Amino acid sequence: MKVGLFSFFNFNYRVLMKLSRFFLELANKWKPLNTQQRNIIRSTKYDMLQASDEQYYAEQYWEVIYPHLDKFSENSHILDLGCGQGRFTLKLAKHFNQGYVMGCDLSATAITQAKEYATRSGLSENIEYRTQSITDCLVSCDEKSIDVILLTEVTLFYPEWKNDMPLIIQKLKPGGILILSFRSLYFNALCSIRNRSWESIDTLLNERYGNIFGHSLVFTWQHSSEIKEFIVETYGLELLELFGIGVCSGIKGDPHDYICKPSKLTTREREQLMKLELNLGKHIPDGGRYILVVARNTMTS
Repeated sequence: MKVGLFSFFNFNYRVLMKLSRFFLELANKWKPLNTQQRNIIRSTKYDMLQASDEQYYAEQYWEVIYPHLDKFSENSHILDLGCGQGRFTLKLAKHFNQGYVMGCDLSATAITQAKEYATRSGLSENIEYRTQSITDCLVSCDEKSIDVILLTEVTLFYPEWKNDMPLIIQKLKPGGILILSFRSLYFNALCSIRNRSWESIDTLLNERYGNIFGHSLVFTWQHSSEIKEFIVETYGLELLELFGIGVCSGIKGDPHDYICKPSKLTTREREQLMKLELNLGKHIPDGGRYILVVARNTMTS
């Protein structure tokens, strides 16, 4: 009798959990969006998993990040916030093949594509994708349940990222790591000069977010010294890595694309470029397309 009741309630519990996730997904798809969110969703039409230059930079990120990830067990829990089409989610799922990887993004189109890529790669079993805001995704996670949280190439058009930091730290396990990337003030200054957007200079120097380059999106930017300050002093994390991604090269439209675009190089040339950027990136983090941060949660309880 007890066994039968247990099976009955356990089965219904699992069904209800699946249904609740299904309806939550539907609710998030129909949730009203503000102008910034609609612009962000439009920007995800750019598929970073397929763009050849972005593949190079994904590998550069991975070269820097991997030594930190390799210290965690294969069954770790990972959260990829603002995952887009899943260029890092897939790498994480492959590495943590016995674990659980969740990716969220506001764009239902990007999430649909991410699911398709996961299925093609045979990695859909240990990935859960959600069409969900970063805040909602974090709220849904248990405290101290996540080993690694990623927020890469998202803060540049997500001014609310600071509001989420207490939640992010709350969800990280003791000893867990946070991987962030920020657009640098120096990079945006070069963009302003290249585009002759002189009206953006005062905003760049005196603020850390705003409408620049005549764009309707609100962007954010930082420099490395203030990143160090808020990572260590404000949030109490241990700074493990501060690195400039793409200090000598860029994609179309970047100030560095005049110097070099990885997609235009031979395999040998890309290897040499990678060697150079991996060496220089740790010395001149502000010079990159993004400033990559790896930080550890030092809380013990």
